[in-house]
Amino acid sequence: MKIAQLLYSGFGGTATVAFSLVDASDKIDWSMLFYGVEPLEENYRKRCAEKGIDCQFYHKKRVGFFDNSNYKKIEQALTVIAPDAIICHLPSLVFIARKYCNKNPLTKLVAVEHHALHLKKTKDWILSLLLMRQADKVVYLSEFYRDKIKEKIGRFFKEEKAAVVPNGVNTQIFKPIDENKLSPIFAIGMMGRLVDGKDFETIIEAVALLNNQGEKIQFLIAGDGPKMQQLENLVSEKRLENSVVFLGWLAEDQLIEYLNGLDVYIHSTAGETINTSVMQAMAMELPVLVSDVPEVNKMVIHGVSGFLFEKGDANELAEQLMLFMSNKNLIKVMGKQAREKAIKDYSAVRMLAQYIECFGENLPA
Repeated sequence: MKIAQLLYSGFGGTATVAFSLVDASDKIDWSMLFYGVEPLEENYRKRCAEKGIDCQFYHKKRVGFFDNSNYKKIEQALTVIAPDAIICHLPSLVFIARKYCNKNPLTKLVAVEHHALHLKKTKDWILSLLLMRQADKVVYLSEFYRDKIKEKIGRFFKEEKAAVVPNGVNTQIFKPIDENKLSPIFAIGMMGRLVDGKDFETIIEAVALLNNQGEKIQFLIAGDGPKMQQLENLVSEKRLENSVVFLGWLAEDQLIEYLNGLDVYIHSTAGETINTSVMQAMAMELPVLVSDVPEVNKMVIHGVSGFLFEKGDANELAEQLMLFMSNKNLIKVMGKQAREKAIKDYSAVRMLAQYIECFGENLPA
């Protein structure tokens, strides 16, 4: 089976999902077509080369500019690849994918809704409607997400086209490492783009509270984005330069090392879809602290694999961190529960099997 994936060229969670699908089976002939205003992440090119995957990049020159030249090139590339199925992670490319499928009706087109509901603007809701019209199947990451789309686009929603497929990660790559953590300082972390909606500020506030109580704690931030300067200014204002470290964007092998060095993982957010970073942390046997907002709050069993805290409540988050700091055995117990859930609900193999069901094919042996 040949599958082509269309996705964004810059840093983001969709690439993690795409590569997790690749990792789930070596029986599929994959192609990765990257497109965007940002240069292609070198790590994406490297991973494709390591796996012998056809990797192509189409550089969009201007934001909002109709890019007919690259659209034609992408259609030509698909013609050469001749895929049995296309997974479109980038809504703006669904039209060119549909154009190819119209000429090649045996090719199945699956579009994936990754965009967080609370961040959707008018154009994004229009794209949700158009994905339903253009794709053979539309993948939603949860039933909640699907139902919200259905509510919004009304009669244009087609039940037979909708599929719920939660994201997954390679639990054989993201797994606990049998090495003792070297640093005696209690370490917490969060990874992701430094953008609005990702609430790094509440974690920084919680670190400041614990710091003022004389607790030794270090917050390691893995990611980059437009809010970098704003967050650095907040850290400076709180005099936390020795407690908060900005690591920048990390490749997958670096992420594993990064997560292995943490005691607890935190995902503080205003709301989003099922989060890949939380899955990776859970697979690494880390307890997770997550904002009590849709839909990430469904990922954590409160008091079992981690804790939920009120969105923006630094005091509650600091109290939960103190529970772990005063009881290291709690880290082990909750961490094991987190990994068990990751293996059961968030494996890449499970995700790929569900995608292939969308194509109307059986999982390759």
